Amino acid sequence: MTEHFKRCSDPFSRFSNALLLEIKNAIPITDLRTHVCFHKSHERIASVYGSYAVQDRFWERACWLSGLGLIRQETLLRVSWKDIAYDCIEKCGFCKHPQCGMALLEKNVAEMAGVDDTLTWAGLDEGRAVPEYAYNVLSGGNIETNSVMGDLDFDFSKCPSRSRLHCSDLVTCLRLDGVEHDYDRRLRMHPIALRSFATFPPVRKVVLLDLFNIRLPNPFRSSGITVFDVQNALHHELFKDLTDKAICSFMGWPEEPHWKVLQEASRKYRTLYKIFSAVRLLGLDVEECYAQNISLRMVTSSPQRRHEF
Repeated sequence: MTEHFKRCSDPFSRFSNALLLEIKNAIPITDLRTHVCFHKSHERIASVYGSYAVQDRFWERACWLSGLGLIRQETLLRVSWKDIAYDCIEKCGFCKHPQCGMALLEKNVAEMAGVDDTLTWAGLDEGRAVPEYAYNVLSGGNIETNSVMGDLDFDFSKCPSRSRLHCSDLVTCLRLDGVEHDYDRRLRMHPIALRSFATFPPVRKVVLLDLFNIRLPNPFRSSGITVFDVQNALHHELFKDLTDKAICSFMGWPEEPHWKVLQEASRKYRTLYKIFSAVRLLGLDVEECYAQNISLRMVTSSPQRRHEF
């Protein structure tokens, strides 16, 4: 009686491993959310995904095809791709924000479909790192930037001033314009957005052109630059005092005005963080894309308060 009850209460007991394998194979590898939900639905499911090494290879490829990469100090040699997949889906796989959840995963999958698979995916050694420049860049194809960059904002209101230089992904936020749901805006709570590749195809390095004469660090990641890397590069400059030249560039002044006017402008917009209180980051544009030279320009809205001076 007890054994019969166990079989009735566990529907998976009726399924053979062969049937479970067929179900797993019927799920497209690009459907990361369904794979995670299926994998964690029962303790028997993991076995149909193979050995630990085979599973890690599977999850790495699934994340790659979903446009998801590494962040912070993660490296290809020390990372669990299954944990990355689980974290993304458990935290925001059902997020309704247009720049997260399935909406973003589907956009990423569509963009990654155009990436040359044979050149950007080479096995379980160092060859996994994406090429210095991607194949379809060399062949004259286009390089696209991720739309997530156009929905980023910065909010340090809950971050202690002494910690501002060390918590970029804690205080980088997603905008909620036109979004009805009450989300936690912090980007770290949206790992799908945070881990999404900044460009399609993914590239190891880019040059970020000066923003209002402010020199920005150039991101580098051998496995492909992510949204995290770009926002982190921007964050490094947020609280540095701006030069007079940078203030004039932001204000649109061809030459320095009277010192009192410049002083007042410097008081209001003395850092890049202050500038982002007057303009919005609208995204990234490709300025140059030739062989190894991929230059990106940050696009902002027109300043709303420059007419005050």
